Amino acid sequence: MSTSTRLAIFLVVTIGAVNVVVGIFTLRQREGALRSTMQSGLQAYAHTIKVALEDHYESQRDETKRAMNADKLVSRLNKNIYLFNVILYDDQGRTLTASNPKLNEQIVGDQEVVNRALRTGETIEHLRRVNGQEFISLIMPVQMGAGGRGAFEIMQPASVIKDDIASARQDFFLSRIVVIIAIIIVITYLLRFNLDRHIKALIGGAMAIGEGNLNYRVRVQQKSGEFVRLANAFNHMAGRLIEQRDAMIRQAEQQLTLERELRHRDRLAVVGRLAAGIAHEMGTPLNVIDGRAAQLQERSDASDEVRLRNLTIIRAQTARIARFVRKLLHLAHPHDLRHEPLDLVPLIKETLELLESNATRAEVSLDLLLDDPTLPIQIEADPDLLHQVFLNICLNGIQAMTAGGRLCLKLMRNGGTKDGQDFVAVRISDTGTGILPEYLDDIFEPFFTTKDVGEGTGLGLAVSRQIIEEHGGWIEVANQMGSGAAFTIYLPQAVKTAVAV
Repeated sequence: MSTSTRLAIFLVVTIGAVNVVVGIFTLRQREGALRSTMQSGLQAYAHTIKVALEDHYESQRDETKRAMNADKLVSRLNKNIYLFNVILYDDQGRTLTASNPKLNEQIVGDQEVVNRALRTGETIEHLRRVNGQEFISLIMPVQMGAGGRGAFEIMQPASVIKDDIASARQDFFLSRIVVIIAIIIVITYLLRFNLDRHIKALIGGAMAIGEGNLNYRVRVQQKSGEFVRLANAFNHMAGRLIEQRDAMIRQAEQQLTLERELRHRDRLAVVGRLAAGIAHEMGTPLNVIDGRAAQLQERSDASDEVRLRNLTIIRAQTARIARFVRKLLHLAHPHDLRHEPLDLVPLIKETLELLESNATRAEVSLDLLLDDPTLPIQIEADPDLLHQVFLNICLNGIQAMTAGGRLCLKLMRNGGTKDGQDFVAVRISDTGTGILPEYLDDIFEPFFTTKDVGEGTGLGLAVSRQIIEEHGGWIEVANQMGSGAAFTIYLPQAVKTAVAV
């Protein structure tokens, strides 16, 4: 239900209710006025009759003539259409005459009321019912000359006032209906052609703005008023949105240009670092090869021993170049993984055996921690590639402890869960100097190294991370300057299969 409809219903109900309440109050006042008018008229008739009867009894001395003339006087009142009947009582309350003698048998006076009027001398008004019809009766005492105090009763049908009241009520309801219909028409017209039309215009503008049409403007066919101010504010908001959109587009374009420049610089930096690494790693052996080949060329009479030694050095340097090229190929292309069921504990022990000589020279102790030495840690992986990863990280740790220390490998069967997959964890920690914070984001980048020239290519950690990720795991680094670094390797656990019995 729209706002204008709800407002129209509220106004119609409120105004209609107030109108009905006021009308009912006015109707009751009119009914009271009609009753008061009827009573006043009846009182006027009674006083007129009383004056006429008292004058008659004072002027007529003959009892017989007085009674006959009184009967004539009362009988004449039968011609008054507003009076149903007039009854004359003597001082004992007995009926002397009536304006409608045919009804004397049907109309029996209320003796108690008549006697009370005779006794007190007060005019008494009460309601009487004759043949199922209600009448308003007025009993008024009258002085009958020397004959004492009598009374007369005049009766008027209550239907007269009831008809007037019914007519007043009918007029009331008809007028209320006409007023309410007029209110509905006026309110509907005002709301639909004034309020509802402007609201629809604003809603249309909001929908257009919401759909991205910022050039839409709301038009209100008024010169002043709240809706004009609201439309102007709405249009001003649309204009501000256009300005902000243009500013954001310019800012986005500038940011995109800057990002392109940064990416270009990063690519140049990577290419430069790659070129420098390749030049360094391949330049030295190529120089050696060139020198030894020059010796063989210049000294054709050299002994076989010298020639064999030079050829051996040349082959060693070409092998060094070949290993470097293989590392580059492994870095650029996915490894050809050879998944097989594997117990991680023997693989780690084998790695530690290979590191014993390096650790002894560096005065580093090797420790292996297992959460349960009696149980295997099963995974599915390529043992050769994992052996390469553990060897690279452990050698980095030994080289970081220049003054000796402790290298600890901790195997955790329950390393955690990720995306519903359970993982084992291998934590390799050393007690070296740690990694500088500014280097943490770069240690897995190709050709990044903090070692001296000739001590490392900067490919070990990059290749290690690639191998672990191809196995479905990841590597985390924890570092504390002065206390060493820790590399935690996460690998998926082997899928458990049911054994048939």
